[in-house]
Amino acid sequence: MSWNSANDLLKADNLLFYLVSGSTSAQTVEEAIVSGTCKVLAYATSVNIQIDSESIDTSSKFSCKWGSNFAGRANYTISADALYCQKASADANGAVTFDHLMDLQVAGTPVGWVIGQEVDRGDTDCESFAHTLDKNKPYYYGKAAITSLSLSGGNNEIASSSITLAGDGPIERK
Repeated sequence: MSWNSANDLLKADNLLFYLVSGSTSAQTVEEAIVSGTCKVLAYATSVNIQIDSESIDTSSKFSCKWGSNFAGRANYTISADALYCQKASADANGAVTFDHLMDLQVAGTPVGWVIGQEVDRGDTDCESFAHTLDKNKPYYYGKAAITSLSLSGGNNEIASSSITLAGDGPIERK
């Protein structure tokens, strides 16, 4: 097997975070992916998914010096950062903005999420491009609850926001 960094590595600029508001099942998220109704996080600057597994202590007197564990329950969190967009989501070319996220969090609305690459935009103007999920490349998806949302702005900076979501069920991979 040969390695080719030009084909094997993913530029992080092309890895985007999409949301499906009000989804209550993985099927609903899949339908949104197929229909193209996933909405990208406006002006996103980073996305991170952290997958953790709990451990079940099985140490006993038979373990001697070393502890022993079984793998336990798995869980995950997603975090993303974005520049603050003053537009309402309806006016942001279909992208999700801070105000929309705040409405979802306050209402306790579950969300579907997708992390994947966007369709290659070529030489198209980046800001007017739709940033559509490329369904022909690998992506991850699931459902989650918004657990944290913040808006911050320092002196001589562009205001920014951060979101954290806690997974609800498994992560799916296509």
